Amino acid sequence: MQTNENEHLGTNRPTPLSRTKNEIRPASPVNIVVRVADDPSKFSKVRSGSRIRIEKI
Repeated sequence: MQTNENEHLGTNRPTPLSRTKNEIRPASPVNIVVRVADDPSKFSKVRSGSRIRIEKI
Protein backbone atom coordinates (compact mmCIF):
# COMPACT_ATOMS: atom_id res chain seq x y z
CA MET A 1 0.00 0.00 0.00
CA GLN A 2 1.49 3.34 -1.00
CA THR A 3 0.83 6.58 0.83
CA ASN A 4 0.62 10.08 -0.57
CA GLU A 5 0.41 13.59 0.85
CA ASN A 6 -3.40 13.48 0.69
CA GLU A 7 -3.79 10.33 2.72
CA HIS A 8 -4.92 10.94 6.28
CA LEU A 9 -6.56 8.69 8.82
CA GLY A 10 -7.82 6.22 6.27
CA THR A 11 -9.34 8.70 3.84
CA ASN A 12 -7.49 8.49 0.55
CA ARG A 13 -10.34 9.01 -1.89
CA PRO A 14 -11.06 12.11 -3.94
CA THR A 15 -13.84 14.38 -2.73
CA PRO A 16 -16.67 15.76 -4.91
CA LEU A 17 -14.67 18.97 -5.47
CA SER A 18 -11.42 17.17 -6.35
CA ARG A 19 -9.89 18.10 -9.67
CA THR A 20 -7.84 14.90 -9.96
CA LYS A 21 -8.20 11.39 -8.56
CA ASN A 22 -5.26 12.00 -6.19
CA GLU A 23 -6.53 15.29 -4.76
CA ILE A 24 -8.62 15.73 -1.63
CA ARG A 25 -10.32 19.13 -1.73
CA PRO A 26 -12.66 20.08 1.11
CA ALA A 27 -15.95 21.83 0.34
CA SER A 28 -15.33 24.45 3.05
CA PRO A 29 -12.42 25.78 5.13
CA VAL A 30 -10.89 23.25 7.52
CA ASN A 31 -8.81 23.40 10.68
CA ILE A 32 -5.76 21.17 10.93
CA VAL A 33 -6.07 19.47 14.30
CA VAL A 34 -3.28 16.88 14.06
CA ARG A 35 0.35 17.02 13.08
CA VAL A 36 2.27 13.76 12.61
CA ALA A 37 5.39 13.91 14.79
CA ASP A 38 6.98 10.74 13.39
CA ASP A 39 7.29 8.96 10.06
CA PRO A 40 3.83 9.13 8.39
CA SER A 41 4.60 6.04 6.29
CA LYS A 42 3.82 3.99 9.42
CA PHE A 43 0.14 4.72 8.74
CA SER A 44 0.33 2.64 5.55
CA LYS A 45 0.23 -0.47 7.75
CA VAL A 46 -3.03 0.58 9.43
CA ARG A 47 -5.99 -1.18 7.87
CA SER A 48 -9.18 0.64 7.00
CA GLY A 49 -11.56 0.61 9.95
CA SER A 50 -8.80 0.11 12.52
CA ARG A 51 -9.00 2.10 15.73
CA ILE A 52 -6.08 4.37 16.47
CA ARG A 53 -5.33 6.58 19.45
CA ILE A 54 -4.19 10.17 19.04
CA GLU A 55 -2.33 11.63 22.01
CA LYS A 56 -1.24 15.15 22.80
CA ILE A 57 2.55 15.46 23.03
